[in-house]
Parts: sequence; structure tokens; C-alpha cells
Amino acid sequence: MDATWCIDKRERLLVLYLDRSRQYCRYLLKQGDEDGAERKLVELLRRYPLDEGFHELMLGLLERRGDRTGFIQHYHRLSDILEQEFGLQPGDGVKQLYERVLNAGKASG
Repeated sequence: MDATWCIDKRERLLVLYLDRSRQYCRYLLKQGDEDGAERKLVELLRRYPLDEGFHELMLGLLERRGDRTGFIQHYHRLSDILEQEFGLQPGDGVKQLYERVLNAGKASG
């Protein structure tokens, strides 16, 4: 059973861990280690499926790889999760990324 005094500390540590995990994934991507970033993002999304920041990084990775089908599938998975859990749609940054990928596909197709 959790002691009341440690709940705030645990929450602060979780926020810090999630922030550092996002930074680490961005670092891996910047270094060109797409496979390492993907492995870490898959692990993080399995544990924290509601974290839109991890989804945005995964979408960026899929865009970078040119995996339009995987990108669209992942975007719809994120949209479904947010709709079911919160009645919300993805944030503006994710929507803009989605529109950019869709528009790029129209221009090339």
C-alpha cells in the first residue's frame, strides 16, 4: 500500500522518466539509429499507450522511413485510443504531421 507522502514524488518521477524517454528517442533518431528508436518506442507505447508524445515520435519515424501505410495505420490507432479513452482527437502537431503525409502522398500519387 502506498504511503500518501510518496504519491506526489512517484508522479513527478514518472513525468521525468517519460520526458527523458522522449529525449532519448529523439537522440536515437538524430543519430540515425532508427531501429533502436523503434524498439524503444514500441516498448514505451506498450507501457504508456496514452502518451501522445511517444505516438508523435513513432509517426515521425514512420514518415522518415517513407512507410506511409504504417504511418496511416498508426495514426488511426492513436485516434481510436484517444477517442475511446477521452473522447478527443489527436493534438494539432500530430494532425499537421498527418495532413503533411497525406498531402505528400497525393502529390506523388
